[in-house]
This record gives sequence, C-alpha cells and structure tokens, in this order.
Amino acid sequence: MLAFTKGQEESNPSLLQIGKEIVRNCGNVPLAIRVVGSLVYSKHSEKEWELFRDALLSKAKLIDLSNIMHVLKLSYDYLPSALKQCFAYCSLFPKDYEFQKTELVRLWMAQGYVEPVEESLGMEEDVADQYFLELLRRNFFQDVKEYDTDDIIRCKMHDLVHDLAQHVAGGESIVVEGTGAQFTNRLVHANFRAVEMLSEVPQSLLVARNLRSLLLRWCSTSTSTIKELILKFGSLRALESSRIEIT
Repeated sequence: MLAFTKGQEESNPSLLQIGKEIVRNCGNVPLAIRVVGSLVYSKHSEKEWELFRDALLSKAKLIDLSNIMHVLKLSYDYLPSALKQCFAYCSLFPKDYEFQKTELVRLWMAQGYVEPVEESLGMEEDVADQYFLELLRRNFFQDVKEYDTDDIIRCKMHDLVHDLAQHVAGGESIVVEGTGAQFTNRLVHANFRAVEMLSEVPQSLLVARNLRSLLLRWCSTSTSTIKELILKFGSLRALESSRIEIT
C-alpha cells in the first residue's frame, strides 16, 4: 500500500483501520487515494494519521469527481511553503504539458523559490531537484519518462491536479492563446502560446507591472520588442524566446 512503510501495517493495526477510513473518504478515486497515500506515508504516529483523517472529514465527504478538489487541496495544504510556490508555478503551463525537470527547476531557481539548506550552499540546483522529486513522490506529477540511468527528465500533471495549481495560483499566472487575453495587476507570470508574432508589447499587458516570468517560446518576436519588454518590466526574473537570437 502507498501509505505504509515496510512492516508498519503489521506492527500497528490501528493505522490500517484509520487508513481504510481515509480511503472511504476519497470516494475510491485512484488519483485521490495516490495523493493522500503518499502524504500519510511521511507520517508515522497514529495521532498524525487521526489528525489528517479528521481534517479530511471536515472538508467534506467525497461523493463525486467534482469534490475531489477537497482532497487534493488538503494534500496541497500539507506541503512545505517552498513546495507550495513551486507547485503553483506549474499553472503557468497548459494542461497535458510535458514538463522537463531541468527546465522547471531552473525556472523555480530564477524566481527565488529554492531555499538551500546550510550544508548545500552553492548547490541550489540540487535542492531544486529534490523539490521536483518530492512533488513527484506525492503524486502531483505522473507519466514519467526517464533515461536508462533513472534520471527523470519529463513528466505530466493530471488535469485535476493542474486545476488545483491554477486555483492556488490565484490569478497570478496566465497561458495566453491567441488574442483577446485579459491581464490584471495581479498577474505575475505569463506564457504566450499560439500567438504567431509579438511585434510590440501589448498595451493591455502593461497593467501587470510586477511581471516576473514571460515565456515566448511558441511566439515569434524581435530583438527590439525584447528590449522594450525588459525596459517595461523591471521585475522580470525569467524571459524566454527561442525563436530569435540575442547577442
């Protein structure tokens, strides 16, 4: 079982009973069971399991797929603060997007989300890798593709988990597909897709004065527009456009 360490189930039958109660309140939905199971796996005392069971019950019993968000949100609430930021950042990408670990952890680093422990100073990327692996262990990522060396390189996010990422991001991220996007002063991260050419900075985007991420990977632009973006948005920490050469 996902929730038990080796021998734990046999040595503490009470945990098995509590685990069954938790599963019942996951409505037998596999995604919810996997996410919750990986969360309680890190908890070793009966009291911790009981607290989680009671918190799950207080959210509302899962009776249909629309309420699975109660379970997923509770699992998010138990994440350390650094992992919460990293998880919410994934809302910057569309559903069914194939994440590349190296790309994602470097974006997290650029945003200042990584908190290296004292003995790992100067090894920020190693810490960011651990963040990624922890989110994977907690089943916030799935469909892993890896090299023969077991170095995880690509994965996806379940649509419902992506919905949760968008919810907790609270309007700070947007995926722009085509024209007519609405920008607000709450916007912090923007990802332009299916926009063939960005010939100038959209005036409507200027309201987002605190923009920290701007991805133009699927959008052609010019060096002059890139320069203007840098001048307009002084808080940018991540700017990407793979269709032009900048010297």
